[in-house]
Amino acid sequence: MKSKIKVVLLVSGVLFGQLIVGVLLSTGVLISFYNDRIVANTYINEVEVGGLKPERALTLLKQKFPQATKDSYLLLLDEKGESWKINCGEINLTYDYEGAVKQAFEIGKRP
Repeated sequence: MKSKIKVVLLVSGVLFGQLIVGVLLSTGVLISFYNDRIVANTYINEVEVGGLKPERALTLLKQKFPQATKDSYLLLLDEKGESWKINCGEINLTYDYEGAVKQAFEIGKRP
């Protein structure tokens, strides 16, 4: 009876040890993978940038959202249906691609 208990404890200990090693290894792999990437499930204005390196995320945002020109207009609508048309050149509207990517990259990173 005592030998069965020892075998069960030994097998349980080995399995628990393997579980711990597996968790540590998978955590290490994830940390290593996302060290120079934006963490998964991160979006900037509905564009998924999770898993991308910052340089690739920057290129993607610039493709999806081209910088407004001086001849572009911003159309604002309120809940009553009223609208306003604003010339982007008059208000110097620009997108801060680098700032958005930097913020996304810093999510989940240690200070």
